[in-house]
Amino acid sequence: MVAKNALLFTVLLASSMLFAGQGDWIGQLSINSTPAADGTLICAYVNGVENSRTTVGAYTSGVYLMTVVGNTGDNVTFKVFCEYAVNEGAQPWIASPGPNTTRNNLNLSVNDSHGPVLTRTAPATTGVATGTVTMSVSTNESATCRYSTSSGVAYANMSAATTTTLAMAHSWSVSAPTASTAYTYYLRCIDQFNHSSDQFTLSFTTAGSGGGGGGGGSSSGGGSVGGGSSSASTKSTNTSTVDIGAGTSCQVTITREMTSGQNLSVLTTTLDNVGGSACDLENFTFSDTIPDSFPAINEITFNPAYTSREGWQVTFNFPTFAGGESKTITYSVNSWVGSSKAKNFTVYEMTANKKSAAASTTQPTTNTSTSTTEEQSAWIPTDWSKIFGQQQQQPAPPAQPGVQPTAPKDNTLTSLILTGLIVIVVLGGVGGLFLYLKGKNKRGL
Repeated sequence: MVAKNALLFTVLLASSMLFAGQGDWIGQLSINSTPAADGTLICAYVNGVENSRTTVGAYTSGVYLMTVVGNTGDNVTFKVFCEYAVNEGAQPWIASPGPNTTRNNLNLSVNDSHGPVLTRTAPATTGVATGTVTMSVSTNESATCRYSTSSGVAYANMSAATTTTLAMAHSWSVSAPTASTAYTYYLRCIDQFNHSSDQFTLSFTTAGSGGGGGGGGSSSGGGSVGGGSSSASTKSTNTSTVDIGAGTSCQVTITREMTSGQNLSVLTTTLDNVGGSACDLENFTFSDTIPDSFPAINEITFNPAYTSREGWQVTFNFPTFAGGESKTITYSVNSWVGSSKAKNFTVYEMTANKKSAAASTTQPTTNTSTSTTEEQSAWIPTDWSKIFGQQQQQPAPPAQPGVQPTAPKDNTLTSLILTGLIVIVVLGGVGGLFLYLKGKNKRGL
């Protein structure tokens, strides 16, 4: 019975292979609009199941060619590196029964511009047993990964000895021999298109005691060291001079204090202008260089925000900085940073101008004297000048706005004019009275 079933299965399998056909697919592959290099892997799937694979250049340089076994009604899809779907959608399977049958010409393309995204897997952030520690991350796409104990190192410059195999899970064994010690590593990964991830910081702190011994300091592969699982602080002070021109300088004291915690580390920089009132400053700038041993700039929160940045140098501008005044700048990082790293902040520059003396706000005194000048003695009101046709120039306006010039009290010409008018009025009145009386007599009144 078993022999009969086996024979039946063989017959059915042979029948399926007999009735299945072959379809040849040929074309070019481009990645981000650039022809793919020979050796780039391409996989074909029939109804979602991998059917065959080949590489660019296996048939001829710059071209892929593969035979896909299927039946009419099947769908054929393609992926680059058997992982990244091409832009071209599902294709209907078409047979190529003979060597002279036209092949299916299909150029393929894929776009990828982002590096892998890393997710922490192990170890825990605190309470890690001393000794050999397994450090691991996962990526959202196949990649190879490396680590460094210094921040800001490119993937290509990291130790090749730390490279993981192409996969989505990555791990390393590192040494952490000292209790109550923080270890920090900086990871980067690249995908099959050679796109690098952002720097990924992985820190952990060993437990306070036990777990596998060891003396002080970090061992090979151990990352930066400093502080314990509880917060720690390191403080240092230095005094520098600021050139404010004309051979004059002022003293500013720079105090650095690093407070380290498991989830938050803060470097506080306090600037004290100790020069007194003679050193009231304007346009004060403080340019600070972030050392390589500190986290990358994109991981730091600056308060206040820096005014400008050039590489690892950040500059803060303060419009005024009076003698005896203090300025505070903080750099915050949401991870453990050894407090000893505060001592690495040694490169900085300061510039300033001496504050200008305040301009006097005293208003000039308005001369209210009524003494008659030569110009005033010839002054004629505008309306009188029109009457007599005189074109005499008006005096200059007084210095105090809104104050009109005082009319002179002793003016000979004006007195003569007024006297003449009075005489005219009186004579006219007398003449009018005389005519009135004369007419009345004529009427016999």
